[in-house]
Amino acid sequence: MVNHKAKQISAIMIRSLAAGFCCAQICAATDADKSFLPVPGEVTNSAPVRSLPALPLPAKTNSIPQATVPVPEVHPRSAPAPASFSSGNDWGAYNHDRAIKVLLDGKLVEKSSLTALVGFLASEHAKLSDGHQMFTGAAFDLAERKPVTGKVVAPMELRPSFWRNTNERIFLLGYKAVTSMPGALLRVYGVETDPLEGWRTFKTGSEPTFEEWKRLRNR
Repeated sequence: MVNHKAKQISAIMIRSLAAGFCCAQICAATDADKSFLPVPGEVTNSAPVRSLPALPLPAKTNSIPQATVPVPEVHPRSAPAPASFSSGNDWGAYNHDRAIKVLLDGKLVEKSSLTALVGFLASEHAKLSDGHQMFTGAAFDLAERKPVTGKVVAPMELRPSFWRNTNERIFLLGYKAVTSMPGALLRVYGVETDPLEGWRTFKTGSEPTFEEWKRLRNR
């Protein structure tokens, strides 16, 4: 019994000593840490700081690789003019001629040498026969000018309100439609030919294209 109590007392004493030793170590560590804190007003000698050696940076590179072969400079080029309009003088002459000439029977003919016809388009598709051959053209109602007071400028001459229908329908042989609108007021130029099926018939001219004019102008 006595031995058992003695063992208990010895164990308690050993634990007390171990606890005291650990506390002493903790306090010592705490005091050691406090030694790094400067006292207010006290100048401390700081330990020298080791400077890290500067590392060389890689040379700056351009993200766009340099061309090894010189690139030729590109200059914008204007599109070539169409062959039909290669000459400004030709274009001006064409505009002049188409105002005074029409294409008739494969020739450029002066409008002044033909009959000027003003009227209302009745139908752009008409067919008449001479008993042997069928001819295509347009049905055309001749018009006459109403009395108009004052001077009328040329661009206003074909205002429908200045003209009235004579109810005389004629046949325009070989007419090339300028418009397909029935009732449109037009001026055409032509030469009268033999009647077809009792209709007065006129072979009409048409405005030449630039290519047609260029091919026929010297004939």
